[in-house]
Amino acid sequence: YPAYLFLGPVVIGNSVVLNLFLALLLSNFGSSSLSAPT
Repeated sequence: YPAYLFLGPVVIGNSVVLNLFLALLLSNFGSSSLSAPT
């Protein structure tokens, strides 16, 4: 049974979701710290 046929898309999907989440978090943190400098 070729496990990579199922593992490949799962890993790619997870990395894409993680990248999107990380980019959103970084942009949100950057904008919040930029708009409200203490």
